[in-house]
Amino acid sequence: VESTLGITDQVDIACSDAPIGFILGTTPNTTYDITTITPESGLTVSAGNPVTGVGFLADEIANDAWTNTTTGPLTVTYTIEPVSLNGCSGQPFDVVVTINPEPVVSNQTDSICSDVANGVILGDDITGPAVVTYNIMDINIPVMPLPIVASAGNPIEGVNFDANEIANDAWTNTNTVPVNIIYEVVPVSAQGCAGNSFTVTLTINPEPVVVDQVRTICSDVANLVILGDDANGPAAVSYNIIDINIPVMPVSIIASAGNPVIQDGVTSNEIADDAWTNVNTGPINIVYEVVPVSAQGCEGNPFTVTITVESALGIGPQTVPACSDAPIGFVLGTAPNTTYNITAINQNGLTPSAGNPVIGNGFSANEIADDAWTNTTALPVTVVY
Repeated sequence: VESTLGITDQVDIACSDAPIGFILGTTPNTTYDITTITPESGLTVSAGNPVTGVGFLADEIANDAWTNTTTGPLTVTYTIEPVSLNGCSGQPFDVVVTINPEPVVSNQTDSICSDVANGVILGDDITGPAVVTYNIMDINIPVMPLPIVASAGNPIEGVNFDANEIANDAWTNTNTVPVNIIYEVVPVSAQGCAGNSFTVTLTINPEPVVVDQVRTICSDVANLVILGDDANGPAAVSYNIIDINIPVMPVSIIASAGNPVIQDGVTSNEIADDAWTNVNTGPINIVYEVVPVSAQGCEGNPFTVTITVESALGIGPQTVPACSDAPIGFVLGTAPNTTYNITAINQNGLTPSAGNPVIGNGFSANEIADDAWTNTTALPVTVVY
């Protein structure tokens, strides 16, 4: 008399889309007839081959997987009869498998500026059970003419992250066009059930890149600098002046024209009419620190505009006595590499008797030293250059 192969009802638990891994029995030379498979409404087959039939091995249902995207667990019941080597059927038994649900998260998108944290919280559209952790499976960084690099946060692949894991991530884009950074993320429920992966696509708008600018001007002369001189990236449409560094000198450096102030949203010609008075003995540097801003409102790294302001070469009025018809012998100044413009000569009735007293530009310091004037009056008379 053969054994009845009595097997009691069995229970198992699996996650949505995960193989149930259940072995029907351990009795050797036994096969199994699956007479019915009854899934609860909401379950669909995602792997394996759940079919009724006869002569199956013990691992027949181990690879079966079921999708459950509802908010709670659902069951699937297999009714099975064991059959011995000699064809004797045992009592039917049930295998009831509880399929815990998987979270479902929609794809997410956001558009941010280069070097700005994205602020994305993972899982803003969840159906099914709540998500307790996230696995970042991949971060797709496109190959561009200029490298795309992380400038803040900690963009890494890994498991068991919180929903705010990527919120602080920022990326530098100094190309001329936007680029997409794509995170592939798997949501995981409290029961450890992983949902299908979703993507977070960050469109990184580029930042303008402007090289430092320099200009040398005379004291009290407008610098004529046009902000920009763009080296790369999108064009700057406005500028934020965030600092104006005015050195401390023996004599104060003051603006004599224009409106040099710290302010946002200025145009490229904002500082062109700025002029500075420098009555010190040497040149000084006025340094503007400026942030370029693109049409999308993306700020680039600051650049500097260095204005070298030459000394004003301030010389006070001079007086010198001379005799009629004698060279006056006056040297205009001692500053090296300096020339002089004679703009007027008031003779007061005197006539030149030597030299070449003329109005003009670019004269050397001894230009009037050889000038002589005839005075045949009874009193001194002045000539004013």
